Amino acid sequence: MVIAYRMLDGQIFRLLFQKSGRLDFAVIAAVIGVALSRDLIAAAGVGIGMAILLFIRDQVRGSVIRRKRYLDEISSKTQRGERERAILRSVGDQGVVCELQGNLFFGTTDQLFTQLESDLRTKRFILMDMRRVRSIDYTAVRLLEQMHQELAERHGQLLFSQMPSGVLEGRDFETYLKEMGLIGGKGVKICDTMDSAMEWMEEQILTAHGVSIEQKEKLLELKDFSLFREFSEEELSNIKECVSEVSLKRENRLFSTGDSGDEMFLVRRGGVRILLPVAGNYRHLATVSQGSFFGELAFIDNETRSTDVDAKWDTDLYVLSRRRFNERSRANATIGVLVFARLAKAIALRLRDTNARIE
Repeated sequence: MVIAYRMLDGQIFRLLFQKSGRLDFAVIAAVIGVALSRDLIAAAGVGIGMAILLFIRDQVRGSVIRRKRYLDEISSKTQRGERERAILRSVGDQGVVCELQGNLFFGTTDQLFTQLESDLRTKRFILMDMRRVRSIDYTAVRLLEQMHQELAERHGQLLFSQMPSGVLEGRDFETYLKEMGLIGGKGVKICDTMDSAMEWMEEQILTAHGVSIEQKEKLLELKDFSLFREFSEEELSNIKECVSEVSLKRENRLFSTGDSGDEMFLVRRGGVRILLPVAGNYRHLATVSQGSFFGELAFIDNETRSTDVDAKWDTDLYVLSRRRFNERSRANATIGVLVFARLAKAIALRLRDTNARIE
């Protein structure tokens, strides 16, 4: 009786009046009852057993898929040309992005397979973002292996991104999956970030539809950029007098954070990575490929550069100087109005894309 009395906490009776707390009260009452009728060791066993059952019940009732979207709804940080965006809007649903959460074990594998069964039969790529996954067991590994094999039979690919570490009794998550044979060789593809995985899927889809990703031999002219499309020959001639050309080798830097400059850059061929220095590392903000432009903020406000820009491939650029552009637009105000109107629209579209990724 003394032991039972000491086990009681007056606060636990409040659980009786809370719908969500009644099961917790039942566990406490069962432990106290067994402690009184048997012994403390049996009571501890009963408590642990009931807690395990309640845990499994909660896991089975919840969803391990936090969010599922397709590549025709969202996109990577790579800024692409109009043709490429049109292809991704049309057939981007061949790529599925699943953000997983919780524990992948025998109690949730059926639920995961059921929610992805139709995608496994019709889609080419399935990305599973593992950032919020806390653990995984053998049953879940075998299910993921089956999913990978089913996709591979249709020349598809299962991808993982943002693999957690320090789980599974201290074992590294990625090492555990390698030991189980799920990754490595021709297994599941591993990407550091969800964005890099989405970029890879986009490139596979575009390549399958005849778009060359890395190197394009044709250099774009001013009239090929959406910023100057439908401009007259005279207007293009005036803009061309404000433009110079620059070429970068792969991995070369164009400019760094804090550099001064009023130029906007248009990618004629290749592409660049826009990187934000953060605490000694870099955060990848965007990849700008052929047909797109960057540096428009410094072009507008003439402030210092806020990011670093490195060439992803061998790259050719047009450089549009704001100072020289001002001189031309004073002589022909229509040019200035058209360019800034299209810049505003392009920035608005980028903000909407960013908002979609955040949501």
